[in-house]
Amino acid sequence: MQMTDIIIKALTAPGRYTDDQTKGLHLWVKDNGRKYWNLRYTYNGSRKGIALGAYPEVSLKQARIRAVEQRNLINNGADPMAIKRAQKTPALAPKSAKEISEFIWSFIITITLSALSSLVTVANIFCINLIASDPLYESFFFSLSKEEVNAIATCTLPLIAMRSEF
Repeated sequence: MQMTDIIIKALTAPGRYTDDQTKGLHLWVKDNGRKYWNLRYTYNGSRKGIALGAYPEVSLKQARIRAVEQRNLINNGADPMAIKRAQKTPALAPKSAKEISEFIWSFIITITLSALSSLVTVANIFCINLIASDPLYESFFFSLSKEEVNAIATCTLPLIAMRSEF
């Protein structure tokens, strides 16, 4: 459909309306009358959609500009939804040996019986995968005191041994 501000304001029937001028740009009209811009695209064979804002806060012109920007990301091999998620998600990776130690101890202290299988998984990740792939984690384990190593071993090794029971 050829969209203009006049046509968009007149839309009241719930549904999806496609902008003919911008590939993948849609205006969703909800049952409550609110209108939302959405860009539908395919990435690695999967159909996806990314919200571009609500109308009239985001005008037709702004929605088209945002859609073209997102389409450029897609054409350059990036997934706009993954980028948006990464921007919203705080960095979870610890940045120092002290932060890693605090994470492990906070996890061990709060562990419940129902979380034993999670602890086995965490122990495997920290003790096998991350040490092999990241020098930061390796330096963390080498910076532990003998007592800390013994405490971690005391907590995790029996659980790893019981792994076959989970």
